[in-house]
Amino acid sequence: MTFGQALRGTVLMAAAALVAPPLGAQDRPGELAAIRAELAALASDLQALRSATQAGGAAAVQAAGGASALERMDAIEARLVQLT
Repeated sequence: MTFGQALRGTVLMAAAALVAPPLGAQDRPGELAAIRAELAALASDLQALRSATQAGGAAAVQAAGGASALERMDAIEARLVQLT
């Protein structure tokens, strides 16, 4: 798996988590806890991806899709903060 594929996979997972409606989860504490745990794991994965991208320098940023990839990571992270 290439770095770009890993980035796309993480972005897709983040998008799915952001749009998946947690309707009814308020009635089931176990499900709400599971959703929170998944969001925390996603935030951790996103931070690891950002660190790897920045540590790789310009070549890694370019492989991830350029500056727009970092902007997408910022947007996903901002939305995760809103959800948590």
